[in-house]
Amino acid sequence: MELLVVTAIVGVLLALVVPAVQQVREAARNQQCLSQLRQLGLALHLYHDACNSLPLGWRPDQDRSTAFGWTAAILPFLDQQPLYSTIDFRASVTAPANLGLAGQRLPVCECPSDFGPSTFDLYAEGGLHHELHEPSSSLLATLPRTSYVAIFGNSDPDSSSPSAAEGAFPGDRRVSFAALTRGLSSVALVGERTARRLPASWLGVALEGEDAAGRITGNLFLGPNRSDADECELDSRHPGHINLLFADGHAVPVADAVDRSVYRGFARRN
Repeated sequence: MELLVVTAIVGVLLALVVPAVQQVREAARNQQCLSQLRQLGLALHLYHDACNSLPLGWRPDQDRSTAFGWTAAILPFLDQQPLYSTIDFRASVTAPANLGLAGQRLPVCECPSDFGPSTFDLYAEGGLHHELHEPSSSLLATLPRTSYVAIFGNSDPDSSSPSAAEGAFPGDRRVSFAALTRGLSSVALVGERTARRLPASWLGVALEGEDAAGRITGNLFLGPNRSDADECELDSRHPGHINLLFADGHAVPVADAVDRSVYRGFARRN
């Protein structure tokens, strides 16, 4: 009888303690995610100081078959000069000279709550975007993954031209801080997206790949963590929110219940 009582007490204690421990661990992971976004923000500011603009959302190679992403451009400002030096920007993302980068992890670009493989396979687009979604067996590249995408705007980066983008990273067009007329504290630069929605890459993308532009950038339209949102919209594994980096360098949680007009406003540079 005493053994049953002790067992019951232990069970109750575990039921109380385990969720509390999980909450503490997630709170720590969330703080680390915010810290990493701030590091990206500092690197973007240092890049802007050096080049008088933010990096391109994506920079096509000479043949316009692949494009390097914005994160690759700021590697020297993330204390990643050795890694930056190994990238052959004169070649394509998928060129033999860059194949060794497929398995290269970049811890600052991995949210600790966004668990999953460090790489993903990119296949050719199998059908018309948003219509056929035919499966493809044509593997274009294996790419290193990131948890963070640059903000294209309210528009879907996979079905809108860069000229229509409202955000700070309109594809292959440069934007300076002076162009963010809504104020640096009001314009989001980078946000979270998990691999379960659509894997993204810090290195770059093959432009014929499925949802190619969405592998580097994302949009803000319906709201965070929406199951009915487009695959390019933002989500996270943090309960009840995503984290966003703003152009003045601050990073904050944005609740799933955020007002939609406010949320969309974050993605507009003017």
